[in-house]
Amino acid sequence: MADDTHGPIPGWRYGVDPQAVGLTIRSLGRADHPLGEALRIELTTSAATALDPVHLQWFVATPVGPWALWTTCAPEEVADCESALRKVTWFAPDASGEPLADVAREGTASPPRG
Repeated sequence: MADDTHGPIPGWRYGVDPQAVGLTIRSLGRADHPLGEALRIELTTSAATALDPVHLQWFVATPVGPWALWTTCAPEEVADCESALRKVTWFAPDASGEPLADVAREGTASPPRG
């Protein structure tokens, strides 16, 4: 069965991390995102070591509605994962109320000119 929670941002999925239940909040705070105000939650197991995966959950208030994304990565990959998420700076003109536009195109920082 295909997993339809995968989004166009490499490494990120739409929705709420299904493993969040039972995890411990390591940090919680406001984050800056080009599409709007965001809530950033970093989760881990209660007995996590420096080598255990980090669970990141972002909730972004965008002009076309709320947007929830999550990923799990190694601690040393957190900055790179969040950098990929922050590169998303636009929705397609017809994206009102729809999922994120196709932003997987490398180097695209604004809507294509047409």
